Amino acid sequence: MKRILFITIAAALLSACGSTETKDPAAEAAAVPTSRLDEVSWMIGTWEMQAPDGSGVFTEQWQRVDDNNLSGTGMMLRGTDTVFSEKLQLVNEDGALWYVPTIGNQNGGQPVRFKEKSISENELVFENLSHDFPQRIIYQRKGDNALYARVEGMQSNALRKEEFSFKRKAK
Repeated sequence: MKRILFITIAAALLSACGSTETKDPAAEAAAVPTSRLDEVSWMIGTWEMQAPDGSGVFTEQWQRVDDNNLSGTGMMLRGTDTVFSEKLQLVNEDGALWYVPTIGNQNGGQPVRFKEKSISENELVFENLSHDFPQRIIYQRKGDNALYARVEGMQSNALRKEEFSFKRKAK
């Protein structure tokens, strides 16, 4: 009986001492979660498209600010005149990504927030169903040098959508 008690106590003491194996720093670093913005880093860069009617060039430019923010601009140029501009942000906040555009002559110049609906390797979908138009914003990666964007929503009881097919601007 004493021998069983001794073995039980010895086993308990050995297990309490813990493992003496060393930890691999690279494996620990790999286990640390990355920023949600790493999932959408393919948006970073300058994207351009010719207006369908040939009247100008629409550009979106995205850059990483920090682990929680991508900052962007969108603008339509006709010659040297800027006929449309918007400030864009992708913000990692409270475990979700938010698409936040600010357009000077819309919504009183205030930002509008669209929450992520789905994010995959090649697609981002954001929604704000209480916004007038659009209610949904979609970005799709089409290879390394093409980006498709669509804004859509209900307007006057009909589905309205605007589509943009960007090409990566050469450096």
